[in-house]
Amino acid sequence: MTSRSPPITIIISMLILVGVVLSIGILSGFTYNEARSVLVTHDLETRNYAEAGLIGSYTLMDRDLTLFDDFFSDSLKNSFPTFLDAYNRSGGDPRNIDLNALKEQLGGDIDLYVIDDHDMVIATTYTHDLGMNLSEFTGFSETLAKMRNGSGYYADRVTREQDTGIFRKYAYYPTPDHRYLLELGLNDAGFMARRNVSFVKTAQQVQADNPSLVLVRTFNIYGEQIGDRTAKVDPGLNELLNQVIANRSTLEVRDTTNATLTRFRFVDLKNPVYASDPSLVIEFVYTTRPLDEALFRLTLEHLLIGLLALVLGALFASGVSVLVVRPIRQIIGDVEAIANGNLNHPIGKVWMVEFDALRQSIHLMVDRLKEQVNQITQQNEVLEARVEMRTRQLVQSNEEVHLYLDIMTHDINNTLTVALASAEMLNDILPPGHPTEHKIKVNRITTAIQKSVGIIARVSMISRVHDSDIPLGEISLDHEVLDAIGHYPDASIEYAETSLQVCADQFLSEVFVNLLGNSLKFGGPDVRVRVAVEVDEEDVTISVEDSGPGISDLVKPKVFGRFARGEGHGTGSGLGLFIAASLVARYGGQIWADDRVAGSPELGAAIRFTLPRHCFEE
Repeated sequence: MTSRSPPITIIISMLILVGVVLSIGILSGFTYNEARSVLVTHDLETRNYAEAGLIGSYTLMDRDLTLFDDFFSDSLKNSFPTFLDAYNRSGGDPRNIDLNALKEQLGGDIDLYVIDDHDMVIATTYTHDLGMNLSEFTGFSETLAKMRNGSGYYADRVTREQDTGIFRKYAYYPTPDHRYLLELGLNDAGFMARRNVSFVKTAQQVQADNPSLVLVRTFNIYGEQIGDRTAKVDPGLNELLNQVIANRSTLEVRDTTNATLTRFRFVDLKNPVYASDPSLVIEFVYTTRPLDEALFRLTLEHLLIGLLALVLGALFASGVSVLVVRPIRQIIGDVEAIANGNLNHPIGKVWMVEFDALRQSIHLMVDRLKEQVNQITQQNEVLEARVEMRTRQLVQSNEEVHLYLDIMTHDINNTLTVALASAEMLNDILPPGHPTEHKIKVNRITTAIQKSVGIIARVSMISRVHDSDIPLGEISLDHEVLDAIGHYPDASIEYAETSLQVCADQFLSEVFVNLLGNSLKFGGPDVRVRVAVEVDEEDVTISVEDSGPGISDLVKPKVFGRFARGEGHGTGSGLGLFIAASLVARYGGQIWADDRVAGSPELGAAIRFTLPRHCFEE
């Protein structure tokens, strides 16, 4: 079953629609990517602007505070000679120094500290810090060791105690033996002016200016939140802060469940001139919902636009295809009318130049077709006249053939019958003492007449087979074989009877008569003949084998030809095997010459043929 190709309307519509879809897809994808890029870039720039603004503000604020803190450095620097002198007079043993008396000597507003090589505060006038392990502060132990093993004065920044909120400015000086580090801490009322500088308020202002920024928190280098001394940092946040502080870098965490983006920005305010590190970590928490909603609306808008464009494109494609296909359908209708035999049917005019050229080509083709039809009609009339004449001649010739055949099979056969009877009578009336040569001549005449009778009988058989219209049917194989064997009662013929039915007609026995006669004629006086039957699912293979001289391989392909003559004893007309082959072919079988013993022609011949077991209606 052949599959039908789709109509050209659908093909054109699909081609146009594919082009429209591709164009819309490319254009929509380009505009979507552009719009999405604008939204994402604007969101990123807004974040970067807010973060850069706050970091810049913190940097400027720290610079101002540095100038403020340096204002108090000279008073501390001028106090260290007195502290060093007391240490030298103690014999290098801080326990021998009266730190409280020394504090009063320095004015009473400067606390004194002695730090050993284990970073422990072993002596101080500020009992709150006595026994404090300064190595607990991140990175501070390395700074203390560097100052203790160094020389000279080391200033520090004003720092605020987390638990008391007191501002102090510190300075350091190593002992000459580098065993201890001397520290001075100034508590001045002027430090309260630092309260006017608020990192928290600055961060709140930045948050207020950015709708997507939902939270801003600032942490010092120790992970403590600035502006809220009571705030507790949860372990997860503390781990992130430690990671940022350790790497002194930026960290970004996205929470898709809550639609937030958290960015930790490290503000590096470390100055190698000072012992402490005022660097900060700013936590920016943004909501991604505005951007997500904007991107969703953008996607939805482009999908709706694309769907609308697709519908419009389908309508456009349908309209264009109808417009293009209309002249094609018109031409197809006209061509079908012409194909149905109406060569005078006109091809309608069409509006497209290409189709009009096609219309003119079809007109030209139809004109040439008319010319060819006229020529064929004329030739056909001539041919019909010749066929009619040849038919009359063939009928006449066939009648003549049947006339000659009738004369041969009736008149000549009757004459030969009379001649045969006369010859046999002559042979009987010859006296016993008559010369032998006369008797031999009479026998030759008898034999020649018998051969002529046989030839006429075979010719008559060929005619009857060709003219027969008897339908084939399933008949008994035994009946036909035994009937043929009955023609040769004195011959040695072996046959195992069977109940098989084969597809043939009343002439089947003639096949066996001719094959048996052929074997007996050419096999010699002592020939033995055997009829064998083999059966398979569809056919029956029958073999007529003899013990005669056999048939050479050169002769085997020719023995079934008309007037072909065999080898060996006796001669024949050559029609017997031809008749057998004609009948086998009529029954739908095959026939061939073979050796009784494969590969040994001299041990006897075998004529084998097949017959269908069943007849099938055509």
